[in-house]
Amino acid sequence: KGEDGKEQKKKGEDGKEKDSTNKEGNNSSSKPPKNEKGKGNDGKATVNKPSKKTDLPKEEPTVDFLDIRVGKILSVGPHPDADSLYVEQIDLGEAEPRTVVSGLRNFVSEEAMTNRLVAVVCNLKPAKMRGILSTGMVLCASNDDHTAVDPILIPEGSKIGSRIMVEGYRRDAEEQINPKKKIFERIAPDMRVANDGVCGYRNTAFKTDAGTVTATIPNASIA
Repeated sequence: KGEDGKEQKKKGEDGKEKDSTNKEGNNSSSKPPKNEKGKGNDGKATVNKPSKKTDLPKEEPTVDFLDIRVGKILSVGPHPDADSLYVEQIDLGEAEPRTVVSGLRNFVSEEAMTNRLVAVVCNLKPAKMRGILSTGMVLCASNDDHTAVDPILIPEGSKIGSRIMVEGYRRDAEEQINPKKKIFERIAPDMRVANDGVCGYRNTAFKTDAGTVTATIPNASIA
């Protein structure tokens, strides 16, 4: 206080008044301000960015994620290093036949396989099977205990290379599905053969340009 009993404020070099009661090391301005909720250190509002693992629901894969096409087996023979496998050359209407390895040697004869029309999943990632690269998978019907397995039956007159479709599912399939996403494994449980032998997905038939796809094993799974 000054001689007149009133509090005095000192002026700094810039001419602005300073409170003489503030002491060095006790000035509140020397401490960083606490962040307000929803604000960063700069005082600006922060935005909650979604993480890479989003909480949004992922799209459920359906049968049209698979590129299933009509193929014709041109030749078939035993795998040189596996007793249960065949190695097939399959015409899918492409520039060259595809090599496909199938575990059918214990179920179907070479004669029954040769020149047969089959359904081939064409957009799986190629995989080596006992040293031979397989670039597709022949779809087969199988009973529950896997004692009977047979490729599903394609109607005569179906165009080689044409896509096998299910009504209500018309997506353009990707060139290659990501194996890490287990697309085929998530779809396969819904592919079944009905009691009347008709092959389908969720009770809707598989069809080619020439008719309905069937199987020799009724009430069976398809894989």
